[in-house]
Amino acid sequence: MKNLIAPAAVLVVCAALLAAGCTSADTGAVPAAPVPAAYNTTLASLALTPADLPAGSTPVLSQARAAGEMSEQARDLGWRGGYVTVYTLPANDTGTATVIQSLAVYAEKNITDIIAVVDANERLQTGFVFTDMPLPATGAGTRAFAATPVNATPAAISAGAVATPDQGSGSAADGYIEVIFGKGDILEVIRISGPGAGEQRSTLASLAEAAYAKLNAT
Repeated sequence: MKNLIAPAAVLVVCAALLAAGCTSADTGAVPAAPVPAAYNTTLASLALTPADLPAGSTPVLSQARAAGEMSEQARDLGWRGGYVTVYTLPANDTGTATVIQSLAVYAEKNITDIIAVVDANERLQTGFVFTDMPLPATGAGTRAFAATPVNATPAAISAGAVATPDQGSGSAADGYIEVIFGKGDILEVIRISGPGAGEQRSTLASLAEAAYAKLNAT
């Protein structure tokens, strides 16, 4: 997708960009221009499919993000398209965790810096302790961490509410794990949240590497 957009100012994004898509809408902003269909088509082809997920996972959502959903900051910094997919993982003893994959198009020259900014912004959330995790094989600049609710016991973490597709960050009752990476002009964030999320580290790494392989194939 490298050739889809010309270099432009980019997302110093809100990592409140829903795991990568900058989800908060700006109600006072001037209506945004329509997202070119080519971006959405390409992003859809990069989304995780049921075959990439553990057996028994259930698709919940797979759709393009509209420009009007994005923050004014994201649009000003060069957001050009976005896509989100959501799956629930097979239920375990503590409940059902949710996988959220968010893809976004920005200027290629800024992707590495954007990854760092997203990671830093995520860690500004209060109510969590952030711990670096081993990095999956998803290229230079990858960031991965676990967000554990402050003073929460493992049981409390497992009982956390499942994040909805529009939640850029969990509540103090939630725990989640996340990986942020990119290639070319594509930024990706994959998050697992909800009951037992902290136990899904190998699943997160596997999903991130499957998603990265799709980027390498384009």
